[in-house]
Amino acid sequence: MPPFVQLLSELPNIHTLEILYVTSDIPNPGSFEAHFRGRTFPSIEKVVLPAYARKILRCCPNLREVTCNRDLGEPGELVDTLIHIGLPKLEVIRGFTIGSVPLKRLSKVSPSLRCIRVDGRVFTRRNPTGDILQLSAYSVLRSLRVIEIECFENNNLDFSVKLASDVLRICAENESATKNHQPRKDTSNRKMSEDNPSKPIDEEVRLIRVLRYEYNTIYGRTASDFVPVKVEEFPVKTQLSLP
Repeated sequence: MPPFVQLLSELPNIHTLEILYVTSDIPNPGSFEAHFRGRTFPSIEKVVLPAYARKILRCCPNLREVTCNRDLGEPGELVDTLIHIGLPKLEVIRGFTIGSVPLKRLSKVSPSLRCIRVDGRVFTRRNPTGDILQLSAYSVLRSLRVIEIECFENNNLDFSVKLASDVLRICAENESATKNHQPRKDTSNRKMSEDNPSKPIDEEVRLIRVLRYEYNTIYGRTASDFVPVKVEEFPVKTQLSLP
């Protein structure tokens, strides 16, 4: 691990770091803490890593996107780390479930969260009509614009899509209420963005994205199982986006 840490220190322009999950000789979280202690990688904005490598997050103060590729056996540890660190620029989190209480704490330290992804490839087969994905909890994220749901190809997600849409509407209402209680700011930047059609996501656009995959067991997955066979998008109309 020391050569790897040294290599990162020699790459001042690196913006993405991915740590692959291994099933044997899994490093102890303490070893990551020992080798990365005191290091800082300000250029890294995107990280993909298993939960046992979460100590690396402390070294990346400018993270905008965090994806967990494996949190089995360590539920909650990754989000607890994010809350403890406090990443004000964090916008995207994918690959791990967050309970309602941690979400409230996360929304305070990372108020710019715009996109979350939940994995429904297990839960939707058990109870497709209930809020088994805990989507309602995400309504505390006022800045949330996109909810992504992973599922198997034949899963019926009608209820989950409706529920996620309601969540985004609540987020929009809460954000609007917050802005109405703040002093009016200069709108020149917003006007410029409205005149710029190349901007990928407008301030008021909200979206549900469903990523469908072929069925396979967790332990039998290959690289192709992480590529969706179909992607569906459902724009969400809010009072802010209505003409």
